[in-house]
Amino acid sequence: MDDGIIAWIGANLLPFEGEVRRWLRRVSKSRDLEDDIIQDAYCRIGAAQDLSHIRNGRAYFYTVLRSIMIERFRREKIIKFESLAEIESLHVIDESPSAERVLSGQQQYEMVCRLIEGLPDRCREVFTMRKVHQLSQRETAERLGISENIVEKDVARGMKLLMQAISDLDAGEQQEGTAR
Repeated sequence: MDDGIIAWIGANLLPFEGEVRRWLRRVSKSRDLEDDIIQDAYCRIGAAQDLSHIRNGRAYFYTVLRSIMIERFRREKIIKFESLAEIESLHVIDESPSAERVLSGQQQYEMVCRLIEGLPDRCREVFTMRKVHQLSQRETAERLGISENIVEKDVARGMKLLMQAISDLDAGEQQEGTAR
């Protein structure tokens, strides 16, 4: 298994394993079956080439588990109606952001980009290297041929200017709202 896949599973599936185990206990009534199903789910997910398209690990985990359970019931050809009803009633809520939230995030991102573009030249360049590209203070100083002290001061100056610009925008919106 690829290290990236292992890290994704650790971050996006393992936090829900306890919840999944409780659900499987209700459905399967067998601890051995519970372990087998979870292991099977991890194997299937781990065999994927790319998981970056998955927005909600919890929902994906339950979808894979549900598929495995249905396959097992079909193979056994003996279906406990309570178990099937439990599986069929499983509706995992998609926790991905709403369209409004995505749009709002895009607008905020564009606003911050415009504000960064409005910074003085060197300050903008230093700020972008440090905060956007996440270069170290030393790397930034070396690439621009300036001291680390100047890098630190320009980042602080950039943050101050951005915070002031955001504050001014908020104040303008509040004044607009009270004028209506």
